Amino acid sequence: VIGLARSPLDFEQLAGLPDEDVKARISAIRGLGEWTADWFLARHLARPRAWPAGDLGLRKAVSAFYLGGRPVSTEEVRAMAARFEPFQNLTAHYLLTGHRRVGAP
Repeated sequence: VIGLARSPLDFEQLAGLPDEDVKARISAIRGLGEWTADWFLARHLARPRAWPAGDLGLRKAVSAFYLGGRPVSTEEVRAMAARFEPFQNLTAHYLLTGHRRVGAP
C-alpha cells in the first residue's frame, strides 16, 4: 500500500479508467500486483465487480461457505466471480465479514 501511495499514479485519472486498465497500471509498478490492484478497485474506487480472488481471507471464506472447507486455489475463486455478477465487491465484503464472525467450519 505504501508503494501505491508513493507511486506516480494519478488517482483521479485512474477513477475514469476501466477496471482492467486500472489493474494494468497498478500492476506495472514494481512491488505492486494483482492483490493491491483488486483491493484498490474494491475499496478506493468502489467498483462493483472488484473481486480480490487472490486474497487469502476471501479464499478461506469461499472455501468455508461454498466448498465444505476444502482448500481452494486463486483460480477457483476467480472462476466463482461470475456467480455473483455484477456484485462481486459486495459479495466479497459479506463473505469476509461472515467468515470473521462465524469462523471456519
